[in-house]
Amino acid sequence: MWSFLLKRFLHAIPVLFVVATITFFLIRAAPGGPFSSEKVLPPEAIASLNSYYGLEKPIYKQYYEYMFSLLKGDMGPSFQYTNRTVAGMIMEAFPVSLELGFMAMGFALTLGVCMGVFAATKPNSMRDYMSMSFVMIGICVPPFVLGPILIWFFAIKLEWFNVSGWGSFRDCILPVITLGAIYAANIARLGRAGMLEVLSQDYIRTARAKGVPEILVIVKHSLRGGLLSVVSYIAPAIAGIITGAFVVETIFQIPGLGRLFVLAAFNRDYTMIMGTVIFYAVMVIIFNTIADVIQIVLNPKRSFDEG
Repeated sequence: MWSFLLKRFLHAIPVLFVVATITFFLIRAAPGGPFSSEKVLPPEAIASLNSYYGLEKPIYKQYYEYMFSLLKGDMGPSFQYTNRTVAGMIMEAFPVSLELGFMAMGFALTLGVCMGVFAATKPNSMRDYMSMSFVMIGICVPPFVLGPILIWFFAIKLEWFNVSGWGSFRDCILPVITLGAIYAANIARLGRAGMLEVLSQDYIRTARAKGVPEILVIVKHSLRGGLLSVVSYIAPAIAGIITGAFVVETIFQIPGLGRLFVLAAFNRDYTMIMGTVIFYAVMVIIFNTIADVIQIVLNPKRSFDEG
């Protein structure tokens, strides 16, 4: 396993280098700059700011200096937040995104597994159709549509939950549902397919023929094998949830990393954009590696030598 992890680490280095390089030149090619705003600054002030942040230098020299600082673990200062470092702001915002992501995954697992198992016990029945139709809302309705609908109905009309913010129970419910809905649908589909395959096996028929109660057939004999595909899906799904919360965090004004990235893009905060993109790339690599390790451990047909 250690050689497998070492190979993944070595493969990640050129990937991160390419991601950092492409992002660096793309944001420099975009129109405007970090000090372009509605409030027009005097030319002397803009020149002073460009000199302070090294933006007056040729782009190749800016690239070299940034990459050299990155190798030392320094992502630089934020252009928009005075006396704040990019690394410090990421470390403040990421725990919020992590909390939101794990809560959304908990919701998705609970709803998805329950609906998938519930539908599989009576395939091609009204129970099956109703259960899968309900969870398919998560796929059919994107978060930027589902979020405002939930806000309008549950926060504005019924006043059950808060419109925005993060910290209390009333703040968490709507963004967790919005973010976790699509993953709940995928988990329900995987769970239903896996359970249908297991429930058709001979040993399940034997257990039923012996008079084993249906609840024990499901929980004791079928659940473990039927949810293997769901277990394999969890790690990449967590990576997707944590790195894909831009829309949800922006809609609900959650002070997480996704909203920080969106604000940095609007403000043309070069170093903040670079820092969040690289950080997200590292998180995706880590979670995908965890997913591969879990799949190899669960699947006896695979080995770490394959990686």
